[in-house]
Amino acid sequence: MNIFATFEKPTRGTAVAEVKLHFQDGPLTGYSLEGFSIRTSKEGKIFATMPSRNYTTQSGEKKYWDLVRFEGQGDGKWTLSNWIVSEYQKTQGADSDNTPF
Repeated sequence: MNIFATFEKPTRGTAVAEVKLHFQDGPLTGYSLEGFSIRTSKEGKIFATMPSRNYTTQSGEKKYWDLVRFEGQGDGKWTLSNWIVSEYQKTQGADSDNTPF
């Protein structure tokens, strides 16, 4: 299955870019998975966030439910996050202002 990422200027929040993953072949051909974003930490490190929804427990604690879940063993979530960051960095030129648009 071939997947590629596109990066768009964010419409809200503090994201550097909004990310869509597009499927090129297989049963998901023509579909895209949205809700990822590229952000920068206070230390200046670039990282990717996964799509999630927030909810509040009965005790009032705010929690998040990840919509993309890794079912195997190991650090699959970080593999995807690192891949998204790597693809984003490929869009950056030497004279870039850190935005691909």
